[in-house]
Amino acid sequence: FVAKDGFVALKKIEEINPDIVLLDLFMPGLDGIGVIKSIKREKKEIQFIVMSAFSSPILEREVILSGASYFVITPYYN
Repeated sequence: FVAKDGFVALKKIEEINPDIVLLDLFMPGLDGIGVIKSIKREKKEIQFIVMSAFSSPILEREVILSGASYFVITPYYN
């Protein structure tokens, strides 16, 4: 599924209970870190891959400490 903002993503994740979620870091409403922290309280088994075009060592650390498995810097070029 695709969600237009963090609150919609949170609701869908709670409904569907996926194994893995690909999540943008900066979304309208609730950001990616907020979504992860909300979900990880109840459903620790869900894996999150967070992506963002913005990065810094501090931001990457915050994402991982929030409970994400991976942080991917976009755009990704092969």
